[in-house]
Amino acid sequence: MDQNLERQISIPDTAAHVGWSHEHLARMCTKHLGNSPTRELLIRRMERACLLLTTEFFTIQEVATAVGFGDALYFSRCFSRIKGMNATAYRERYTDPRMHHIPFNEIPQDIPYPINT
Repeated sequence: MDQNLERQISIPDTAAHVGWSHEHLARMCTKHLGNSPTRELLIRRMERACLLLTTEFFTIQEVATAVGFGDALYFSRCFSRIKGMNATAYRERYTDPRMHHIPFNEIPQDIPYPINT
């Protein structure tokens, strides 16, 4: 999931990719991660969006597209529901101005969470 967040990911296709049924994938995700596959995908997209908002100078539309949302308005509603504030407020609150001179050209895809910067 983490490597394909910008794509439209179908839960049945994901289940077929790993060789499980949709129901078995849902049970395993709920058992081991505590969320349904759809909810887990949404949370992972929001975490990646938070990273992009605080380390890159992307517009909200560009962040939405980078994490797999075609509609920036839907992205904004989901972001507000998950994080409790809109994306612009999140960026203003959590972006450290001392880090603006450091280039973040590419987010590492092989680790689930980025290195603490």
